[in-house]
Amino acid sequence: MYNFSDSLTSSENSVPVIFDVTYYPKFEGDRPRLVGSLMELGTWNHNKGIEAKKMDNSFVWRIEMNLPANSFFYFNWFSFSNTRKIQMENTGSRKGDIGAYGGNISTVYGDTTSSFISRAGCNVEITTHYILNYNERIGIVGSGSGLGNWQADAAIIAVKFSWGYWTVRVELERGQRHEYKWVVIDKDSKTIIRWQEGENRVIEIETGLMELKMNVPWTEGIIEVTGEANRGIEIEAGLKEVKMNVPLTEGIIEVTGEENRKIEIEAGLMELKIGVPWTEEIIENRQINDRIKELKIDVDNKEIDTLSK
Repeated sequence: MYNFSDSLTSSENSVPVIFDVTYYPKFEGDRPRLVGSLMELGTWNHNKGIEAKKMDNSFVWRIEMNLPANSFFYFNWFSFSNTRKIQMENTGSRKGDIGAYGGNISTVYGDTTSSFISRAGCNVEITTHYILNYNERIGIVGSGSGLGNWQADAAIIAVKFSWGYWTVRVELERGQRHEYKWVVIDKDSKTIIRWQEGENRVIEIETGLMELKMNVPWTEGIIEVTGEANRGIEIEAGLKEVKMNVPLTEGIIEVTGEENRKIEIEAGLMELKIGVPWTEEIIENRQINDRIKELKIDVDNKEIDTLSK
């Protein structure tokens, strides 16, 4: 995690941003400057370009500044010296998108690749299934400015990615508790015509978590998916809540109920679907491996054959 200077603090409209560039001077006295599409970045005027400062004992040069929150902009580095003309890097315009909390943009001079690490935000993706009527939209609204402060006109509208399936992408502050609900909004009046039933849904984002993907059915339980590989579990109708301990590496997934059920997942297995009756205490998975064609489950001495795909 990058340390931001005390002089860089968030305000209502601006957030701290660090620009890092790995730069190897061709000539003595050469140094990199930054110019971009924002007024704070000189609006492409090289005479207003911002000069980077060399970090100790490295070829990393840095600029620390404040920019408007949620800014999307274009920028480039150029080489500058007192005795030579400026020379723009040959990468085309770079893109910057700093979100609601700012962060660190790292680049290599002359290389098109770049990376961004949010200062405090976690990229959250929330998905649901809902069939809309004509002239309706679906989205989420919730606590805090990131979720619209429960105001209909500030709701985050979902994007359709498959028939009946909708996804919202939002950046939320790490280490905080966020409450929200799905809502259906009338396109013309912009008012909420239906709220998701039940209690407010809650997201608690751990410090250091950079990405969180969730499937939040309108009336069913919650599935949270994090890490490099997706874990899957089917939720039966009527189930209101599921709590899961899902390690990022292979191991045991524990599902909380009257009695804990355990699924042992071996390395290489990407997906497993099982039915877990409420009346049984334990379903034991007898055989799982990378190339399994058939899964045999023994429940009270009754054999069930499930063909995996």
